[in-house]
Amino acid sequence: MLAYYVLWHMKQRLQALFETNSNGSKRKYTFDSIIEILKCIRKETVEFCKAQSYVITALTNEQKDIFKLLGVKI
Repeated sequence: MLAYYVLWHMKQRLQALFETNSNGSKRKYTFDSIIEILKCIRKETVEFCKAQSYVITALTNEQKDIFKLLGVKI
């Protein structure tokens, strides 16, 4: 039930992105494509000589725009 609640809110907040989208096969954004775009973000732990560091991928402008619409602070 919680997953459906989160999904509904995400779709509501991303509505502005979907409205500027093309129709049919020319559609750039779907909910699944947005999830795929966000799945590219990685945080990895790198360990060298007993020292740990975290490496986070740099966000693309597209990912930043999606986070902005979702209200996620980066």
